[in-house]
Amino acid sequence: PTLASMRSRAVALAQGHIPLTSTPLGDRGRGVNGRKGKSPQKTPAQLTQLTLASRRLDVGYNGLRAEHARAITEALAMPESKLAWLELSYNAIGAEGAAHLAEAVALPNCPLATLCLSCNGLGDEGIDLLTAALVKTQDREKGLAAIELGFNRIYSSGVRAFSKCLADGCTLRSVNLSDNGLGNAGCELIAAAVRSPRCRLTTLRLGCNGIGDKGATALAESLKLGASLEVLDLEGNFIEASRGTELHEAELHADAQAQAAANANANNADDSDTDDDDGGAGNAGPLVPRVPKETNFALAKALESPNCRLTALNLSDNCILDGTAAALATAMSTDGCRLMSLDLSSNCIAVRGAERLTAALSLPHCRITHLDLHGNGVKGALDAEIINSVEKTCAVKATSRLMAAHHRMLLAVFLRCNVGANLLQSDGLGEVLASTIREDSLWLDIAACLPPGTPEIGERFVAQGWAWRESQPDEDDWAEGFGATDLQSA
Repeated sequence: PTLASMRSRAVALAQGHIPLTSTPLGDRGRGVNGRKGKSPQKTPAQLTQLTLASRRLDVGYNGLRAEHARAITEALAMPESKLAWLELSYNAIGAEGAAHLAEAVALPNCPLATLCLSCNGLGDEGIDLLTAALVKTQDREKGLAAIELGFNRIYSSGVRAFSKCLADGCTLRSVNLSDNGLGNAGCELIAAAVRSPRCRLTTLRLGCNGIGDKGATALAESLKLGASLEVLDLEGNFIEASRGTELHEAELHADAQAQAAANANANNADDSDTDDDDGGAGNAGPLVPRVPKETNFALAKALESPNCRLTALNLSDNCILDGTAAALATAMSTDGCRLMSLDLSSNCIAVRGAERLTAALSLPHCRITHLDLHGNGVKGALDAEIINSVEKTCAVKATSRLMAAHHRMLLAVFLRCNVGANLLQSDGLGEVLASTIREDSLWLDIAACLPPGTPEIGERFVAQGWAWRESQPDEDDWAEGFGATDLQSA
C-alpha cells in the first residue's frame, strides 16, 4: 500500500468513518493510464480484456458510451471475471448503458461490489433500470454493496422504486445521490426506506439536492427509530434556511436593543457624575455577549437518541447559526451520542456558537474526533484561535482512539501526515502518548513519525520507548514491534 492510502485510512479510522478492523489497506484506482484525469478512449474489445484482467478498473473521463458498457457487461458475465470495483464516472453511457450494467448486477455470481456511475446522464430511466436489477439481489448475502449516482438528473420520481428496493433489503450498503434534484419529496422517500428493519444501508450521501428542513426532519425521525445509517452527508442543502433567516434577524434585533440599553445606562451614569458640557453622552456602555439560545433542531434531537447509530454527519454549506450549533453541542456531549465526525464548515456560526462546540469537545461523554468549523464567522473568518483549539483537541482524541486500538503503524502515519508541529506541542497530546506507552508497554518509534521542528518531544518519547525496550526480558518482543525501518519502507 502507498503512503497516500495509509494516510486516508488512518484519518478515516481516527474520525470514526470506518470501524477499527484489520481490513487491508488499498489505493483507489488511478485510471487505465495510471493517472487521474482524461485518458485515451478504449475500444470495447480493450475494455473486455481490461475487465477480465483487473480487480479494480478506473475508466472514468473516457468518453465511453452504451456500447462500451455492453462490453464490460459481457466480460462480467464470464466465470473468470474477478472485477470488484468499477469506476465509470464522467462518461456518457446514458440509460442504455445503465440497462447493460443492470444485466450484470442481476447475475447471481457477479463479482462487482462497487459501481461508480456519476455524471453519465442516466436520468430517472437509468436508475429505474438499475433498481429492477437490484430487486433480484434482496435474498442474497453478497452483491453490489456501493453505488455512486451523482450528477445524473435524478428527481424525486426517480427514487420512488429505488427507495422501496432499499427498504426491502437489497445488498446496497452505500449510496451516493449527490448533486441531483431530489428535494424534500425525494429525501422523505429515502428516509422512509432507511427506517425499514430490512434496510442494510449504512452510508448515505445526499449533498446538493435542494433538501430543506422538511427532508432533514424526516431523516431525523428515521434515525431516532433505529435506522441503520452510520454516515450521513447533507452538504450544500438548505437546512435551517427559513428558520435561520428568522433567527438571524431576531438576534440582530436583540443585539441592537441590548446595545441601546447599555448606551442609555452609560449615558445616565455620565449625566449624574459629570457636567452637561463634559461630552459623556456619546459613550457606549459595555455589552456582554449573549449565550446563544438552542433551537429545536431535529437532527440534534436525533443524535441524543440511544437508537441513533450515526458516527459521521456532514452539514457543511447549509444555514447553521449559533442556536443550532448550540443544540448540536448539547447533543454530541450526551452519553448516548455515537457521533465522531461533524462537519459544520461554510455555515453562519459566529464566535458564541463555536465556543459552545469547543466546550463540548472537552466533556467526558463527547466522542468527537473531527470537527470542522472553517468558513464560518463574519465573511467566513472565524477566530483562528478557536479553530486551532478545536484541531488540537480533536488531534488528541483521534490519537487516543488509534493508540487504544494498538494501530501503531496507522497512528505513526496519522501523526506524520495530519498533525502539524504546533499540534504535537500540545500538552494534552503529549500526556496521551506518554501515558499509553507507560501503562500499556506500547513501544512506538515516535521519532520516525514526528514532523521536523519537534526535537524535544521526540527525545522525550524516544527515551520512554528505550526504557520500555530495556525492561523486556526477551528480544523477540522488540522484534515483533514496529520500527523506523518498517515505517520508512511503508
